[in-house]
Amino acid sequence: MKLAKFSALAIIIGAIFCKSDSFAATSCPAGVCEIDNNTQLYKKATTITGRLYDGEEDYGTATMKIAKIAKNKTVKVTLTIAPYFGNKISMTGTFIPNTRGMINGIFSFKKASALKNSAILPKGYSFEFYIDKTRNFFYGESADSNYYFQSCTVGGEIDKGNYAIGFSMINEAQLPNGYDDISGTGFNSYPDREVEGSYNGSKFNFGKVPSLKYVKNKYGQYVISGLNDPAKPNTHAVILKYTKKTGAIKGSFKFFYTNEYNVKEGVKPTLRNVQVTIKGYFFDKIPSAGAQYKYKRKAVNFRAYFDYPGEE
Repeated sequence: MKLAKFSALAIIIGAIFCKSDSFAATSCPAGVCEIDNNTQLYKKATTITGRLYDGEEDYGTATMKIAKIAKNKTVKVTLTIAPYFGNKISMTGTFIPNTRGMINGIFSFKKASALKNSAILPKGYSFEFYIDKTRNFFYGESADSNYYFQSCTVGGEIDKGNYAIGFSMINEAQLPNGYDDISGTGFNSYPDREVEGSYNGSKFNFGKVPSLKYVKNKYGQYVISGLNDPAKPNTHAVILKYTKKTGAIKGSFKFFYTNEYNVKEGVKPTLRNVQVTIKGYFFDKIPSAGAQYKYKRKAVNFRAYFDYPGEE
């Protein structure tokens, strides 16, 4: 199973080659293009969508709203970053397109935004960016080169076929006193291994969900029943839903925990679970998501890993 990730260098190179027309000179001599060309280019408002990433993984969506050009030849631009979990953060600026119709500028955020437990955009964090003359492409890079944003196709039709998903925990689990996560052969508190499923063009299916509970085995020991049932393989109750129009992935899985290690011998343990929320998007037909649950206002975060049709 591979992490759906993007090399920052590869993306920059791809942007240059795939969008080389953005850098091409106009047909008029340098420095004498009429500013009225921009009046035509920016005669209508435009919204472009994309992603925020760090070269390894995605953190959420990036949306660029480009207003209609004003009478003073300036264009109002708003960048909104929406992390999978956490509050949106926006910044608005006014810029003058250059003689090739491109907008170059810098955004500095007035408020901090937590992307995940281990990633924060602090107050004053800045991005240098450009928008090409077609208003179909944007690209930005943070001042410390830790984060990037780039336009891409968000949502739409995605490939049918086999998908698999797994998770890794970013920070420590938060559980009630006396309870621990589960570790055992073939079963973990969360789906840290591949959960295999499929997409038929409208729905994801990861199989039937077993009923898990403690029962006594023939040796008088309490064990969890319902595991390793080939007819009900979806042990952690993974659910995914996809909305083509917005590109959003939403779903959940169960995180199991137990007091098995803290009860007296012969006492039946208690098996509990908490529902973990999955949020993400399809960027250029590639799934990307994170997951989170909260206990006493403390967030427990997960990274999502995917196998998907067409993966190299």
